Amino acid sequence: TIKNLYVGYLWLSHLSHIMVASLLSFVMVYLLASSKFSRKGGGMKGVSSDGRKGRKRYSSDGSKRKTSQKKAPVEFQQDVSPLPTLTRPGDPKLYYFTCRHTYEDTLIDEINRYTNRKVSAFSPYPGLVRVEDEDDILPHHYDPVYALQSIPDCVVVSGESISLIAKSIFNTIFDEKDSVDGNDSENDTRNFSELQKRLRSAPRGSLSIHSIVPGMCKGQKNPAMQNRSQKVAESLLTKIKKIFPAARRPQDGEIPSERWVLQIMLNSPEIAVASLTRCERIGPGYSYWPNIHHTLGLANVDIVEKMPSSAYRKLMEAIECMRVRPSESAIAFDLGACPGGWTTVMRRLGCSVVAVDRSKVDPVLMKDEMVNFVKGDAFAFEPNVEDICDERWMVSDVIAYPDRCTFLIDTWCK
Repeated sequence: TIKNLYVGYLWLSHLSHIMVASLLSFVMVYLLASSKFSRKGGGMKGVSSDGRKGRKRYSSDGSKRKTSQKKAPVEFQQDVSPLPTLTRPGDPKLYYFTCRHTYEDTLIDEINRYTNRKVSAFSPYPGLVRVEDEDDILPHHYDPVYALQSIPDCVVVSGESISLIAKSIFNTIFDEKDSVDGNDSENDTRNFSELQKRLRSAPRGSLSIHSIVPGMCKGQKNPAMQNRSQKVAESLLTKIKKIFPAARRPQDGEIPSERWVLQIMLNSPEIAVASLTRCERIGPGYSYWPNIHHTLGLANVDIVEKMPSSAYRKLMEAIECMRVRPSESAIAFDLGACPGGWTTVMRRLGCSVVAVDRSKVDPVLMKDEMVNFVKGDAFAFEPNVEDICDERWMVSDVIAYPDRCTFLIDTWCK
């Protein structure tokens, strides 16, 4: 009996080993077979579902391989609504103004107050205001408070390709004897002869060209049609340089005595708005209107480092637009300095600062040897004799009624 039991045990043990080995073999075959197929789409690795060989976009585990180079996604841009109609003789003058997004209604209200509501002003796109001036009320260099940039006396042209858009703008503004399709009723040929004469005599390097798309008004980093707009500007520049020295590079060290700006804004892939303007110098520095230094008037005022407050952007924008900076030997008086955003900006520019406020500024500034904190009222403060130097700046971001602010400015100017 014992012998029979032992033989039976050996037989069962041998049978179990066979079953385990068969099961392991089946699992290995399944894994090998599944590794040759992609779980995404059901195709073999390196082979598409229809049998064609393709790129190995999927790894052995079925996940999609990461590409080494990724193009920046083009941000979605809603259409300008309504699109402008092509300019014809006798149409009202067309202006565009840019502003900070959400300030469109404020800018429209300012324009309506100035013109006594005799113009048509509306916003076709965030950060953009369009004005139709039928009675020629607005001055050419009209500078609203809430506008970042002006695109005055525009013409609207069209073209199916980049070269045709550039040719249409050139023929309309720079060569009124010709037109793109030979039909003057399709594209306005306003009398630009006076502008042409003045531009011909303008010095080298005095003409700037800004390529614009509406998405830039919202601060988009990669807006739609941006590349197309830049190519239109490049194509147009090639044509202009042959006739107008102002479009050519200035000689080394030469500063143009006057400035011009040609602004080109694509409203759609086939419709462009163009404006040629001789800029007007404003302010104490080298600032011009329309703004020639910053497209759409948008200055880069962002700082990566941690700042005491976000109010620093206002002062940086003013300095960027004025094109005037304090020297390292200057003394800046920051009235109402707390928490210290404007003081930080002036210190970054290299000058020493006298910070005046009832409350202390940021602890980092309190430890700065170039910052002298004075506790007191910004309106009652008077500088000491030792603070008098050849170059003095006064900056202030206090909250007060306009009459107090103007009194403060008048006092310091005297």
